[in-house]
Amino acid sequence: CILRGDDSVGEFYSIAVTNGRQQADTGTKMIHLGKRTRSRIISKGISAGKSNNTYRGLVSINRKADKARNFTQCDSLLIGDRCGAHTVPYVENRRADAQLEHEATTTKLSDDQMFYVRQRGIGEE
Repeated sequence: CILRGDDSVGEFYSIAVTNGRQQADTGTKMIHLGKRTRSRIISKGISAGKSNNTYRGLVSINRKADKARNFTQCDSLLIGDRCGAHTVPYVENRRADAQLEHEATTTKLSDDQMFYVRQRGIGEE
């Protein structure tokens, strides 16, 4: 998403679900060119089996993008012991007044949660 005009807003939402031996490599780019631009990136991933999820995100703040702001959130859920999740943020900031926030979490289902899921008819695999 290229935020060219002043006060432009860009949003990106994604969900990636992998299982077995699948590999997902997802991401987005937010390029701030205009003044007071705002962007939000929300990425969710679920990995099971021997699969892997990777999110790569670029946030670029141009030197003319006065008071640009970005919020990026990446949440991953692991179901099993042989799957993985990876978050790879790329940040290019050329403004001291830019506000950049990035948070990432990776959570694994507990044995109690897996028991609950199985009781609802969802198999472990």
